[in-house]
Amino acid sequence: MVPAVSRRRAAGSDLGVPFVLDTGAVIALSRLDKAARTLLAAALREQSQVWVPAPVIAELVRGDGPRDAAVNRVLKSVSDVHPLDESLAREAGRLLAGGGTVVDAMVVATARHVAGSGPVVIMTSDPRDITALAGADARVRIASV
Repeated sequence: MVPAVSRRRAAGSDLGVPFVLDTGAVIALSRLDKAARTLLAAALREQSQVWVPAPVIAELVRGDGPRDAAVNRVLKSVSDVHPLDESLAREAGRLLAGGGTVVDAMVVATARHVAGSGPVVIMTSDPRDITALAGADARVRIASV
């Protein structure tokens, strides 16, 4: 089972480094992958905010009850959905100038947005493509699952 998390944060509490999950990370968690669960558990212990960009959901959900059920359990228990807006779409478009997929570019754009001036972790099953899209952005850390 995916560890439960409360989205409530204690007033004045220090939050951990934000985490952004790509499609492969959500799939790994839905399949109870040990490495993915270990990374997520560490993030939750640090009270990290865990985000899933809205386009990742579009890539995951197909209206298939059993398959969607496992994904939906992950989404409900560990994440806040980060919405797609025009500024993120434009940033993802700029990232795509160097290649990659739209969803991967949205993952990186979301990570940069939630990082602000601090670090951010992208949990991914596709570290090569995500690293290429993140480029030299020192804020972005990659956690492979």
